[in-house]
Amino acid sequence: MGDTVNWLKKTSKNITGFTIIYGDSLQMALYHLQSDGTPQLITKEEFALKTTPPTERKRLAHSFLSHGGLKVPFQHLLMREHAFTKQFQFPSKNQVEIKQMLELRLPRDIPSTIDQIVYHFHPISSESQESIQTDVLLFGVSKDLINQERELLKTFGIVPQQIVLSTIVLSSYVMRKINRRSNFPRIILYGAVGRGEVILVEEQGIQFSRSFNYDSADLIHSVHDTVRPVFEALERKYPKAKTYELYIAGEMEQVKDELFLEYYPNRFSLQPAAGNLSPIDFLLFSAASVYTNEERFNLLPDEVKQKIALAKSEIDLAKFRFTWIILVVMFALTFLATSLRMAIALSAVNQKLSSLEPSVREIKEISRSAQMLHLVKTQKIRPLDLLVQIHEKSPQGIALTEFEYDEKGGQVHIKGRTDTQAAVDQYVRVLGAVQWFGQVELQYSESTSDGIRSQFQFAINATLKDRIQL
Repeated sequence: MGDTVNWLKKTSKNITGFTIIYGDSLQMALYHLQSDGTPQLITKEEFALKTTPPTERKRLAHSFLSHGGLKVPFQHLLMREHAFTKQFQFPSKNQVEIKQMLELRLPRDIPSTIDQIVYHFHPISSESQESIQTDVLLFGVSKDLINQERELLKTFGIVPQQIVLSTIVLSSYVMRKINRRSNFPRIILYGAVGRGEVILVEEQGIQFSRSFNYDSADLIHSVHDTVRPVFEALERKYPKAKTYELYIAGEMEQVKDELFLEYYPNRFSLQPAAGNLSPIDFLLFSAASVYTNEERFNLLPDEVKQKIALAKSEIDLAKFRFTWIILVVMFALTFLATSLRMAIALSAVNQKLSSLEPSVREIKEISRSAQMLHLVKTQKIRPLDLLVQIHEKSPQGIALTEFEYDEKGGQVHIKGRTDTQAAVDQYVRVLGAVQWFGQVELQYSESTSDGIRSQFQFAINATLKDRIQL
């Protein structure tokens, strides 16, 4: 069964959707993710939010979703301007302790109550290795904003599994996808549709982040006026950094030489060589390039994550049951085909024996006993036959999780789970009546709980009969 499940996974398309809201537009993109290469764009679509009626959105998005299947997982990108940052210092280098101290400190330093925001934090590298102090940079977003974005996406039939800041996407892309070996701090400068951000990132993580606005129609002057103070603040904050590497993306590429030639000789464009992507398309491409299932930077509230995890577990269980049913059907068909051939052969034998014995009923009984005796005496009872019998005899509500057949010892080990002890006891009695088993024993039955409901996990041991009495 494990091989079948693996086969199903290998043959499924690794397609993931990415969305971003900027201005009055929603842009979606479907990418075929490849672990050993560049993600391949399948399709993309842009929707004008003001001119697309909510009643028409699901219908319009349906054709887009059909390119990858209606159950494609989605990651939603949130622009940096929607987040606030705070910097703290704590007397510890232990991440667990820092998180505990941060939860105590936040209510005094943020305007909202802590249950009204979602956040993640990044340790900032210390100049002194001996210092026990740790500076951390916190990114926070209000839950109201997260819920607004989620509700808007729902009108298009999209339920995101993750919501991630553009800052995380850009810094991850530079650190993981740009193949450069250097010890210089890396500054990322990105801009799109009049909104930009500056990020300082090192091996330890994000060290600095600032968002800014500019005029796309007058890039040189507006960017100079808004970005230069940010860079000066960055240089004052980290005065010992002699050289930076500047990575530029989006609309900032148009002014990288005019504004930064003198101050940053080490300038690099993040535009992929394969194509000329727009600033928003580049952000979606970057997200697809560094996409993982890691939850550390997921800004969905914990209660939403729990609902998603529960729904995913139910889907996985349904897939497991479906796979199990397919296997059982395959085994049953094989068993029925074999039984049919054996029945035809036995019918011919019975017809021959009917001329020698007065009782056809006795002949059939002898034939059936001889068949069973052959299976047991020659130790050729196949696991297929046992598995089908065990599954067919299971009462409603029994879910089998493990089946082991010890051919040499004549033992069958069965494990499963159900909602009641009565179902377990009934299953033991039913198995005791199976003609192949001499003895059936309940090894254990334990009550367990996952916090939502309780179940009984059980193990049963059955011993095959040594011989059949004719």
